[in-house]
Formats: sequence, structure tokens, C-alpha cells
Amino acid sequence: MIIDDMPAGVQVGPTYYTIHCDELALLALRGLLGQAHEREQSIEIDPHQGPDMLAETLFHEVLHCVLFPVGLDDHVDEKVVRVICSSLFDTMRRNPALMEALLK
Repeated sequence: MIIDDMPAGVQVGPTYYTIHCDELALLALRGLLGQAHEREQSIEIDPHQGPDMLAETLFHEVLHCVLFPVGLDDHVDEKVVRVICSSLFDTMRRNPALMEALLK
């Protein structure tokens, strides 16, 4: 993924999250690669990442948005997202036929 391909936002359940991937987002991140905010309905992504990391970071933050309604503690939420993010994202990328079939 390149920054030009970054969507303006993402719908997760009933909530629309605006995606910010620019220098202003970078200032808000304070060293993090990305961060999702339930209350503000926004996702900030560090624009200074390679294309693979940019895509995985966005997917990671979207998973946080999926889990927000569950109400997990922040530390538990981060552990759950870290456990499933890389494997699930890699599976999706390596199996485009599966993804196409699932999205029909």
C-alpha cells in the first residue's frame, strides 16, 4: 500500500472512522506507528513507513476498531490484536482467491 491508496475512512459496524496519514497525524502519534480512537472515530497512521508496514499498521488499527464494542482493557486489546493481525493479514495477502470468494 502506498499513501496515495490510503482510503479516507473505513466503516466498522455502525461507526465510520476517518483515516489520517500525514504529518499532523505523525505529531499526534508520539512515536507510535498508528492509533485508533473510538471516541473521536479516527485512525492516525505514521506516513513514514514502507508500503508493507503501512498496510499492516492500517489493518492493525482497523482490528482495534472491530474490538472497541467488546470493551476489552487496552492491554488485553493490544495483545489480542498483535496475536491475530500479522497472521490474518498475511493469510489475506497470500490467498487472493479466498478473499475474492469470501467477498462475493
